[in-house]
Amino acid sequence: MANEELIAEAMKITREYVNPQNVSVGHVGCALVSEGGKLHLGVSVHVNCDVGFCAEYGAVSSMLVAGEYKIEKIVSVHIGGTIFPPCGRCREFIYQIDASNLDTEVIVENDKTMLLRELLPEMWQMRPLK
Repeated sequence: MANEELIAEAMKITREYVNPQNVSVGHVGCALVSEGGKLHLGVSVHVNCDVGFCAEYGAVSSMLVAGEYKIEKIVSVHIGGTIFPPCGRCREFIYQIDASNLDTEVIVENDKTMLLRELLPEMWQMRPLK
């Protein structure tokens, strides 16, 4: 799937929703294509007690439900259209789902991708104890 198509899919699911308890849902949309070529989507959920989750968690969860573990390409987009790479927690989460996800293409700008391994260069598991 072309970058523009994946970005458009992520933008489609973003929404401006804040409930009376100040819970924000959908300000970030994530779209990923699994190794099998299937599209998976997720949105962010942010609640007052800080137990929400990033959009990447939703998209990866959808992929896992489908019995898939490897990500070919992923993008996260804010409702305003800003593209950004996954946060550190999400980077580690994606890697731990399947180590081969280090080769996932992460869209960081409209026309620029980086491999997850470039965004997660020093994994804590590989450090020897002193």
